[in-house]
Amino acid sequence: NNGAAFNDISMIDTAISHIRDVAVSRDGDKVYLVTDDGTDFSLWRKDSTWERVFNRQGTTGYLVRLAPENADIIYLARKGGTAVYYSKSGGDLEWVSRTCGISVQDLTVAQTDVAYALSYTGSVAKTVNAGLTWVTTTPTDLGSGATIVSTGTNNLLVGSQDT
Repeated sequence: NNGAAFNDISMIDTAISHIRDVAVSRDGDKVYLVTDDGTDFSLWRKDSTWERVFNRQGTTGYLVRLAPENADIIYLARKGGTAVYYSKSGGDLEWVSRTCGISVQDLTVAQTDVAYALSYTGSVAKTVNAGLTWVTTTPTDLGSGATIVSTGTNNLLVGSQDT
């Protein structure tokens, strides 16, 4: 891309101890994989080859989610934290750092700029501007939050760890 970004393709000096999360595009052409060595995390993308498109030292525990209509729209969220990263170029050009208003347990993307975060306590936050701002919505009736899935804008399925 004429030097706009540098993605690791070969001669990568990294250790992969844990595969934490995976996201696959609807058509199966792109795969994103979150890995870490217990200290540092990396996001890998496979379309024609595997490339490391994002990494951070001194942090682990990230989730990766894609916009359903465009696999180049990526959200990374730190599980148990408020850090969210957003890229609209498949990780090639720019990553924008955002802050969610709740501690993220899980994340789902409804469309390009619309995402929902679920906290461990069962609260849901929503963004309509790619994570720039998050609005906390009405808490769920669940005692704890485990998973959240979007079935369309404003339609969510939320699961609990409670039995």
